[in-house]
Amino acid sequence: MRDTLTPRRIAVLVVTWAVLYAVLLWLDLGPQPLGLFGIVAFAMLAHSAYASAQTPWPVPAWHHADLTARQPHRTDGRLRFIRRQLENAVEPQDSRTAEVAARRLQGLLRDVTRDQLQARPGVRIDTVAELRSGLGPRSPELTAYLFAEPAPQLKASQLHDLVQRIEEL
Repeated sequence: MRDTLTPRRIAVLVVTWAVLYAVLLWLDLGPQPLGLFGIVAFAMLAHSAYASAQTPWPVPAWHHADLTARQPHRTDGRLRFIRRQLENAVEPQDSRTAEVAARRLQGLLRDVTRDQLQARPGVRIDTVAELRSGLGPRSPELTAYLFAEPAPQLKASQLHDLVQRIEEL
């Protein structure tokens, strides 16, 4: 802290004090000149000591989280639900669980398909019939799966193909 009092810093101190004193006088607050000078001097000295290269305090480092990086430990509930439905549908534990998981997965893929179709401007789909007509002849395999009764069991490769067809909509 050897260069604490340089002529430039003294000039900045005096000018800052004079401007602040003039503003306080104009506001008719009746400032004490020496007290105000002491406050301004202390603030500038503290700032210069903290901002100096020879300061004993560590330099502040601002760490920002990389929002593009995946954070596997922080998933929201919807993603956990989807992951669980996919795992149950592809690798069912028993026949009852398999039927329920297949039905839920079919409903989930219907919702995703509807959202994908509605992403286009001016498209609104509220009913299952509108979803069927919105798909049209584009993807007969996807249409057959989405409206099959009962919901069919899928293998991982079939699920991957259906998801790709939904993305292509």
